Amino acid sequence: MIDFFEREFLKNASEMEGLIRFVEESETEKDHLIEMFFSQILNLHHIWLKRLNHRKPEVEEMDKMPVEYWVQLNRSNHQDTFEFLKFVDWTEVFNRSNSEMNVLAENILQHILKQSVFLRGRIEQRLLELNKPFLSANYVKTVIW
Repeated sequence: MIDFFEREFLKNASEMEGLIRFVEESETEKDHLIEMFFSQILNLHHIWLKRLNHRKPEVEEMDKMPVEYWVQLNRSNHQDTFEFLKFVDWTEVFNRSNSEMNVLAENILQHILKQSVFLRGRIEQRLLELNKPFLSANYVKTVIW
């Protein structure tokens, strides 16, 4: 299970960074919807990861993240995710008799990935509307669980 999540989160981090770079280079980062979608991706990842670690999130879901920090926040979220994956006790995660948060860890990690894929699709759709198409093989994709 850990190999699956490491692979998917590595792919997710890479796809996010590629899309961030494209948006920065095409100078569309001032678009309200694009800023909102990127902020949601970054915030939701942060919030859910903090909850998994039984810590208080430092942001709210709809907080606007400054464009100049998108890459840094993306990398920070994914580094924190890899550290979580490395130190989580997966036998506890699959033991239904343990705490509810541990039982939900796998589902929460899947949710983070699915939300990121969905919102990146919304960003790509918005780029098409702005006549700045992002050529992604993952425009319409489903993460296979």
